[in-house]
Amino acid sequence: MMTPVTPGEFRAGDRVAVKNLPTFRARVVEERGPLGPNGEPVYLVRLRKKPEPMYIEVLGKQLRRRRPKRPATPLAPPTPG
Repeated sequence: MMTPVTPGEFRAGDRVAVKNLPTFRARVVEERGPLGPNGEPVYLVRLRKKPEPMYIEVLGKQLRRRRPKRPATPLAPPTPG
């Protein structure tokens, strides 16, 4: 379900999984820039947790892109009528 991505490929809004927290659904909120060791990109990530979401900063190498649950279906063109 998770596909590895090279660091620096995540953008705000991407759905991800954190390497050591695989049960949480997460979404990239902000790209912080190359603030990690040796210029590693850092991201602000929102974890879905009830009653309130939790925000953490993680390195790009700790994230994995999540595949969509189902493929997008194109809308059918309107039928003349």
